[in-house]
Amino acid sequence: MSALIAFQPEFAWCALAVAAMAIQCTTFGFSAGAQRKRFNVPYPDMGNGRHAAKLSDKDWETFNNYQRAHHNYLEQLPSAQILTLLSGLFYPRASVMVSSIYILGRQLYGWGYQSKGSAGRMPGAPMSTISLLGLAILTIHGSLRSLGYF
Repeated sequence: MSALIAFQPEFAWCALAVAAMAIQCTTFGFSAGAQRKRFNVPYPDMGNGRHAAKLSDKDWETFNNYQRAHHNYLEQLPSAQILTLLSGLFYPRASVMVSSIYILGRQLYGWGYQSKGSAGRMPGAPMSTISLLGLAILTIHGSLRSLGYF
């Protein structure tokens, strides 16, 4: 038995949102890489190794702020992308709206963390966290509705 999945035309916006997340995360990686070069912290040192130990406290903090902004995005990226695509199967318009809030929140989070340290994560952190939760709720609701529970 074969099954055919029919996508709503608006689902293409969800695919674009997922691509935007990947590009955005990559740009934060480039920013972290520039700091790596600036402070001469080669791989595999991720900010707590022998090379980073030679940095002044201020330079170490700056380097690690860029690293954390990028790594935190890497930690959330798979969930955000999968939930955007899954929720988009059921509610493409809502999915792309919530994903847009996520992307904006990630940008604010990254810029804030890079410029002000962990205190600079606000308001980006709650925006991205709440929107990620929203994508999960859309996915769960759409799934249960497809199963006949709503």
